[in-house]
Amino acid sequence: RAGMRVVPPEQAGLQQFVLDLLSQGTEKYTNEQFAQLLEDRAISFGVSLAPDYSQVTITAVRDDFDVALEALNQVLFAATFPEEEVEQERTQLVNAARASALRVFDPVYDAARKAIYGPGGYGAPSAGLPEAYQALLRDDLMNFYHRFYIPNNITLVLVGDFNADEAVEKIKAATASQAAGELPPEIGALGALTTPQLAETQTIQQERQMGTVFQVLAWPAPPVSRVQEYVALKLVNYVVGGAPLSASRLFFEIRERRGLAYATASIYPTRQDISAFVAYAQTDPGPDAQQTYDLILQVVQDMGQTPLTERQLREAKDGVIGAFALDQETNAERAFFLGLFELSGAGYELVDQYIDLVEGLTSEEVQAVAQQVFSQPYVRVALGPPGALQ
Repeated sequence: RAGMRVVPPEQAGLQQFVLDLLSQGTEKYTNEQFAQLLEDRAISFGVSLAPDYSQVTITAVRDDFDVALEALNQVLFAATFPEEEVEQERTQLVNAARASALRVFDPVYDAARKAIYGPGGYGAPSAGLPEAYQALLRDDLMNFYHRFYIPNNITLVLVGDFNADEAVEKIKAATASQAAGELPPEIGALGALTTPQLAETQTIQQERQMGTVFQVLAWPAPPVSRVQEYVALKLVNYVVGGAPLSASRLFFEIRERRGLAYATASIYPTRQDISAFVAYAQTDPGPDAQQTYDLILQVVQDMGQTPLTERQLREAKDGVIGAFALDQETNAERAFFLGLFELSGAGYELVDQYIDLVEGLTSEEVQAVAQQVFSQPYVRVALGPPGALQ
């Protein structure tokens, strides 16, 4: 539990800085030695960051279980953050943050989240801030690492071909010298970090010399712990903009039927606390942008006003279930969902319950959650040339 939500706004990106340096030097291995170990054993190692957590993934064959466990133990509890590696990583992160600001989706999505949550927690910029990376010291990284990378703040998920009892004993032995620490208070400060700040619908315009307009509409949405609403809104998302091409209502109404948008879709991320339902589209400036905005509102509001037919509900269920199955084709992907649901408050059991919950949805339940979400204030963020929305 060391995601974006636990870092103050002025240090946005600190958790990414730490995560990227975990394997760049430990008490036992230099950066080069660690990389050589992985290569010699064909062990896959990776890290990723989300608002609620930092993720470390390691994949190995069964015979290399002990080697993989020892490597994991080193990065989780014995990273050293060498000065030269810190400076190299700082340069890369500053460049990445600046590049993110020049993209189309990132700054618009960041602005929408900031409007909903404020500048910290879920509202922090996804790529961090260049000025924050430049100001952070090695001591800041070490302090964050020692506060958050403690055994009682880590969820370990194992999926694959191994003896469970033997694996648990080996894990206990490997971590026996690691004492549990005091959990950082930021972990529990959910309301202050993630509660929506929207009192009324907002429109934010960002000007840039470009040939198109990219706009995002975002509504506060249920956390995964409200399982029934979460699953119902996942189905809503599939119908609105998550389905492939013309099966999505946004794609059909905006692009296929009227030829207004270059791209359009929707997302509903899984979050421990209040999430956001996000619909977006890229269009030409002027009337096309306004008409697309009107159509997005029409599509989402229709979900709360008109129940799905039996056939539409069946097709949407098949799509959601199929996508969920495809997302777990590998052991690493299944481990991800087990850990995600456990850390987010729904419990790892949701992985096995998910399909039954989707199958049990009624049109009335889907309509009710859509009505609940889309009747709230929302934020509209548009990026484009000056006067693009006039």
